[in-house]
Amino acid sequence: QDSVIKAVYSKQKYNVFLRNMKPIFKSNKANRSVVAKYYLKYAYDSVSKVINATGLYLANKYGLDKFVYEGGIIKDTRDFCRERAGGTFTRKDAEKWNQMHWSGKIEGEDVLLVAGGYKCLHHIKWIS
Repeated sequence: QDSVIKAVYSKQKYNVFLRNMKPIFKSNKANRSVVAKYYLKYAYDSVSKVINATGLYLANKYGLDKFVYEGGIIKDTRDFCRERAGGTFTRKDAEKWNQMHWSGKIEGEDVLLVAGGYKCLHHIKWIS
């Protein structure tokens, strides 16, 4: 918002404006964009929860019991996720996980909705 207001007030040329806006929207290998950082900080957990909730709704509707704990491994992956990544599990497994404690866990939330917890890159993929 600041960038746009400054550009308007200073009567900045359009091509200069676009060049200045690019890092706000476009990520590269070295740096995430401002929008990407904002999304990861404020929206990622909520969006992930909605995706997992939708999957759980469909799993309930179609009587699915098995899921894949899907997502990659990065250097900061929690042990909880590292041990489960790519594996196939059942609802009973998830019930046991809800009783466990680990760094990043969102207490009181169902693992089928939030996977490994805060900023977890994993999701639940239901299978037949």
